[in-house]
Amino acid sequence: MTVAGGSFGRVTFSPTSASSETIQQYSDAAGTTLLSTTTFSSSPTLVDSSAATVTKVNNLPAGTHTFADDPGTVAGLSAFSGTAVPTTSFANPSQQLLVTMAGAGTLNLNAMDPAYAPSAGRRSPAASGPTRST
Repeated sequence: MTVAGGSFGRVTFSPTSASSETIQQYSDAAGTTLLSTTTFSSSPTLVDSSAATVTKVNNLPAGTHTFADDPGTVAGLSAFSGTAVPTTSFANPSQQLLVTMAGAGTLNLNAMDPAYAPSAGRRSPAASGPTRST
């Protein structure tokens, strides 16, 4: 599935299985004004090339997940993949990448897209502890 166009303050990805995900697009970076919600199933991959200030990946299930350059050759896209989630390519955020895991697991930050340089960095709130910044 491909989501193209648009500019948003925040885009939130919430995987629900290896082939299903919900995408919420907000007008503001704080994520208080929801513009749209898209839910899909039966797709092992998603490409979202819409521009976002903050990209937030919510509720990754327990397991091992990896953030890296997208599997294709598209400049400006990074991706995440892992245990029971669709491979999701997303436009590099301009300010911040936020990741939340719903349980125990490992989060790997590999070589991202060459243009990946969020101004506020990357944050990974621990499931039961302080926020970790990298």
